Amino acid sequence: PLSVLPSEASPSSFSIAVTLSDPSDDAEEAVSDGSVVLNSTTLELTQTSSTEVTVQIPIIDNKDDARANLASGSASSVNALQVKRNAFGMGLRFQNVPIPADATITAAKVRFTARTQNGGNVVATIRGEADPTPAQFANGDDMTARPVTAASATWIPEKFFAEQQYLTTDISDIITELTSTAAGWASGNPIALFIF
Repeated sequence: PLSVLPSEASPSSFSIAVTLSDPSDDAEEAVSDGSVVLNSTTLELTQTSSTEVTVQIPIIDNKDDARANLASGSASSVNALQVKRNAFGMGLRFQNVPIPADATITAAKVRFTARTQNGGNVVATIRGEADPTPAQFANGDDMTARPVTAASATWIPEKFFAEQQYLTTDISDIITELTSTAAGWASGNPIALFIF
């Protein structure tokens, strides 16, 4: 899945840590010849034949995330993003997205790290900016005037707790539309998303 974080948070991934209690509980096998190694200090897992790839893209520039005042549509740069029913939305722009044109997108979500405890009672709509090279955000921009994708996703965020990570609903239809040849997509272009 496409996983991202707001620029004020550092990128991270979900992980599960399990301690093995016996040295014979782990092993590596070489695909090429079937040989097994039982005493390696590092276990390696590599992908050899599948074409499915996971891409994680953090927001790296403070001009790539902005809060929109929905009454005026104007963007402002802030140290925390906010979605509030009929009041605030957000714009997120991801640079250098390495997705080939017309790739099959099986899952895509946006990951946030909550700054404070908040949330609940919000129904947000996520759309992409229908532009193969969306511009960065600037104070005063009317984000609501930018063209948007036909594809959308409804996200009902759960209540947030500080320093916890949360994922949006699946947005693969939006990413599929944005990365199509028909949309003018080229691998390495930026993608912009709006959550209103």
